[in-house]
Amino acid sequence: MIALSGVLAIGVELARVDCASLGVWVGLGMVLATAPIFVIQIARYSGRLAGKLERSRALYQSLVEHSEDGIILYREDRILFANPAAAALVGLSVDQLQARALSELVPPEYIEGIRERHAKRLRGEPTPSHYEVEILHSDGHHIPAELAPTVVPYRGGRASQTVIRDLSNRRELEARLLHSTRIAAIGELASGVAHQLNNPMIGILNMAEVLSEQVADEDPRKKLVGHIIAAGNDASTIIRNLLKFSRTPSEGFEMVSLSRLVREVLTISEKRMLHHDVAVAVRIAEDGDAWIRGNENMLAQVLLNLLQNAQHAIGDHGQVTINVEPFYEDDERLAALRVRDDGPGIPAEVLPRVFDPFFTTKDRDQGTGLGLSLARQIVFQHGGRIWARNHPEGGAEFTVVLPLYVREAGPAEAGLETRAFATSGIGGGRL
Repeated sequence: MIALSGVLAIGVELARVDCASLGVWVGLGMVLATAPIFVIQIARYSGRLAGKLERSRALYQSLVEHSEDGIILYREDRILFANPAAAALVGLSVDQLQARALSELVPPEYIEGIRERHAKRLRGEPTPSHYEVEILHSDGHHIPAELAPTVVPYRGGRASQTVIRDLSNRRELEARLLHSTRIAAIGELASGVAHQLNNPMIGILNMAEVLSEQVADEDPRKKLVGHIIAAGNDASTIIRNLLKFSRTPSEGFEMVSLSRLVREVLTISEKRMLHHDVAVAVRIAEDGDAWIRGNENMLAQVLLNLLQNAQHAIGDHGQVTINVEPFYEDDERLAALRVRDDGPGIPAEVLPRVFDPFFTTKDRDQGTGLGLSLARQIVFQHGGRIWARNHPEGGAEFTVVLPLYVREAGPAEAGLETRAFATSGIGGGRL
């Protein structure tokens, strides 16, 4: 308190919400009866400012707590604060994360770089505002992430407030874009090669057919001509696949019933499946047929390639299961077509490459490595996506997801569809 000319003055320093200082000087007269009035005024000021501070704190907490990016505060390798997004990113609760050291969240090869950048920021030296690292999930897998650290004052010292952004989706999109670019380049090359080879191959086959007719059946050369024709037909199949691989859909799309598509493809592949003693189980959702807008022949080629791939994986004696099921994803109506075999599954080192053009694990005379690549391109042209995985219960599973156009089937139509599958005889008639 400071006495000025017989007047008692009280200096009250209040903190405003915007962190500027507000000096409030309340003069009290010598008449003590007026003191309660000024006390009430001070209390009102304090109450209003306290309310603003509380609203500001609540707003800040809401922004941090509901941020989609992870936010942590750390000092000297100790995590002082973490928001729910940061905890979810690494598969921990907030309390569990705040009990960890920063060095436990990143692979060892990144720790030194993080510490060095933090030290430079503390010294005021220029450092990148963003940089990329990998974050360790609690289950051990690595997550690509971008860090945006800032030095902030904290309890008489300084700490690093770091925003962590998950880059997994960005990496996936970049990989798909790179793959699409490569596919486009390979498609152009394949188209040129196929067109250059197609006409000479037709000539070779025609001349071989003429030669075969001129050679008597008992002539030893007849067998050699047969080998030429067989090899030429194999080469023609490769050329046709190359042309299909490089071709964009020119025919108009129409409504395609997935259940009818499955039935027709199974009819085509029936002999092959029976020859290898492979049973086919078909399960179609009961809530109406799944209708797709697309090219029926191209979609049939996708399913046929998946079935042939499944049979190759099984060999002789096994089962393939086909599931057709509509579902919702982010309010979008989709249809999933799944083809699963009970074979040995796909080796981990092979799984990322199964859709690569010309990649195959089959023998040289059993495949060209274009079947799954062609299937993927057709699915993309129909606005869908396709992926492969090893099923938890064994075997490999390929999933095709396409935009769905719903057409409800009545009881009579649904019954006919079921009977068509039941009497097809494919795979012993098992559904």
